[in-house]
Amino acid sequence: MSRLFYYFSIILVGVSAMSCKDKSTTTPAEVETSTPVDQVKIDSAIEEYELMAQETVDKLNEAVQREKLTSVEDIMRFYAPEDKGAEGKYTYDMTVLQMSNSTTTLVTLIEDGMNDDSIRAKKVVMNISEKDGKLVVTKIKQSYKCWEGRGHSDWNSSYCN
Repeated sequence: MSRLFYYFSIILVGVSAMSCKDKSTTTPAEVETSTPVDQVKIDSAIEEYELMAQETVDKLNEAVQREKLTSVEDIMRFYAPEDKGAEGKYTYDMTVLQMSNSTTTLVTLIEDGMNDDSIRAKKVVMNISEKDGKLVVTKIKQSYKCWEGRGHSDWNSSYCN
């Protein structure tokens, strides 16, 4: 038994000594130069939004000028009006973020509990810039969540069943 304890102690000391190796002696080939990117995260981020056609953006900009909309909130409400007749746990939450060092404002709208048989929630992200003293929409992205049994339950660009 004492011989087993002796061998075990030697192994334990050897392992401890190896783990205390000076890390500064690594060669350049052993140093990781970049972090691998999680491709699944990239793919899901790309699939999360549907980029709206430029024609849709152009028509919205025409309406902004015609209706004389002067705030980013009014532009979002015009594009995606609140459902005043919705029942249940309907929410209409808008967030406005002014991009630093830029004339671009990012407006995000999340409608949840929608009065629709397949779409439970819709997220609209709109980029609005100021050009020549006027507000101009430059990009619109949309994403959807489905009701249970009608498709995906996470934010995705795919339409619900």
